[in-house]
Amino acid sequence: RVLRLGDGSRSLHAVFEQSRARLAPDTAELLALLGLAPGPDISTAAAAVLAGVTEPEVLERLRALSVAHLVSGREGRWRMHDLTAGYAASLCGADEAPERFVRARRRLFDHYASTADDARLNIVALSGQRTPDTFADRAAATRWMDAERAVLIDTVHVARELGETRTETDLPLYLNTYLKWRRDFGDLEDLQWIAVRASQRGGDEEREALSWDHLGAVLRATRRFEEAMDAHVCALRLYTELE
Repeated sequence: RVLRLGDGSRSLHAVFEQSRARLAPDTAELLALLGLAPGPDISTAAAAVLAGVTEPEVLERLRALSVAHLVSGREGRWRMHDLTAGYAASLCGADEAPERFVRARRRLFDHYASTADDARLNIVALSGQRTPDTFADRAAATRWMDAERAVLIDTVHVARELGETRTETDLPLYLNTYLKWRRDFGDLEDLQWIAVRASQRGGDEEREALSWDHLGAVLRATRRFEEAMDAHVCALRLYTELE
């Protein structure tokens, strides 16, 4: 989600500028950082990672933004109106300190990837198998995936636009089992194509082979058997070369 305010919205931009000027500096900084966040909303935990602060600290700032009518919150998740999101995104393109925005987005992407991997390991674990303690059990991991589903999918698409190869290849892998279980084959196919192309661009033949294999499974599930065979042949060729 990267929106821009057009020339015809200068008066609205001025209103946002006035609202931002009334915020405490760290709250104004959070507003700009939220312009980096993919997806329709963000959790308190993810906002803390984005800002590089603790959850209680970011919660205080989010509540201040809510009082200023710049975000709305419900059940630990926060969202902005599209116009506010566009204004926030425009702040990230300023020349104040672009490197800190890059670092913040990297933290957020890594948080989503590592947590999605922990959720995946809980979801696929056999009875008695040791799993990461990020989640209490499979049900908790599934609830997190359900809540973050749209955000995680959009994160992959934003990563593709930015050329963030690691996120482009990691998140589709971690989402593969969950999206198949939810039978979201359309999104899963899109993500696996992104992973294939990103791994090709990065020269990672092992990850490319795995992505082709996963893509073939999606195509097979949607009864596109010839395309599925082609994808599996690509995977087999790469696995053979890697031996």
